[in-house]
Amino acid sequence: MDEKSLNELIQKGDTKAIEKELNNGLNVDFTFKENSINNEIGGYTLLDVAVSARRKEVVQFLVDHGADVKRSRNWPGATTELIGSFSLQNTCMYSCLVRGDVEIARILVKAGFDVNLQDMRQCSSLWHAVDSGNCEMVDTILESPSVNIELHDMTYLRPLHVAALHGNGKIVTHLLRKGANPNALHVFGNTPLIMACKANSYESVHQLLLYGAKVNTGSIYGVTPLSKFLHNPPTLQDLRIFDLLLSAGASVLDTELNEWKQHEHLQIFLDHPQIYDALKQISSTPSSLKILTCKYIRFRIKKCLMKKQADFNIISVLSSLPLPSMLKQELSLELN
Repeated sequence: MDEKSLNELIQKGDTKAIEKELNNGLNVDFTFKENSINNEIGGYTLLDVAVSARRKEVVQFLVDHGADVKRSRNWPGATTELIGSFSLQNTCMYSCLVRGDVEIARILVKAGFDVNLQDMRQCSSLWHAVDSGNCEMVDTILESPSVNIELHDMTYLRPLHVAALHGNGKIVTHLLRKGANPNALHVFGNTPLIMACKANSYESVHQLLLYGAKVNTGSIYGVTPLSKFLHNPPTLQDLRIFDLLLSAGASVLDTELNEWKQHEHLQIFLDHPQIYDALKQISSTPSSLKILTCKYIRFRIKKCLMKKQADFNIISVLSSLPLPSMLKQELSLELN
C-alpha cells in the first residue's frame, strides 16, 4: 500500500485495515517519507499521524501493537544537538499538550511516554500542562511514575511557580499534594507565594501557607509576599490575602512602611486605612503581631484544617505550619 493510502486509513480511523497491513509486514513504527505528497507528515510515524489527526482509537490500537511512544522525529540535515534541544516538540505528546487532548495524552503516559523530556526553553510536559491551566492534563502527567515535579525552565520557573503566577488554586493544590516545594526560588528569588500574591489568588496563597511556604522570604530585589500584594492595583487586592499573610506572621520594618507610604500609587492605604494601622503595629511589635492575632486566626485555621482532615495528618501539618508555638499548642489541644 502506498503512503497516501496509508495516511487516509489513519485519517478515517480504519483500524481493521491498518491491522491487515501490519499482518502483511508493515512496521508499527513505519515512518512516512518526505516528498511532494507527504510534505506535511514527512518524518512522522503512524503514531504521530494518528495523534495529529486526533484519532484516539487508532492511537490506542497502535500502542497496543507495540508502537514506540518515546520515539522522536528526526529532521534531515539537523544536528544531534539541535534535535536534542527540541526533544519534547519532536514527540507525539507535544500536540496533545498544545491542543489539550487529555484522553490521547493519557494513553501515551500509560504506555510509558517520558514526561520529563524538555523543549528548547527546558519546559517539561508538566510545565506546559500547568501553563495551559488544564487541570485534567496536569493530573494525567502526574500519573506517570517517573514524573519530576520540580523540573524547571531556563529561568528556574517550576510548575508550581507557573500555577501560582496564573492564580490557579486548584492546580497549586494538586502540585503541593504531590510534593512540590512551596519555597522553590525563581532565578530572581521569587517564591510561589510571591507569585500567588501578585496574581491575587486567595486559594493559592492559602494552600501555600498550609504547606509551609515562608511568608517573609523575599526576592533578590527585596520583594516579599506582603509587598507584592500591597503593590497590586486596587482591582487585584483581595483583603483576605492580607489577613492570611498577617496570620502567618508577615513582618515589616519601619523603613519599609515609610517607603511604601510614600508611593502614591499604593491606593490600598487610602481605601483601607486600617491596613496601614495594622502594618504600623506590626513594624513596632517584636512578635510581628503573631501572638496578638492568635485569638483572631485560631478558628479560621482550625476550620481550614478540619476540612482537610481526611487528607492530612493534622499533627504533622500543624508542626510544619508557620505559626507561633502557642497557637500550635492550642490548636493541637482543640483538635485532639
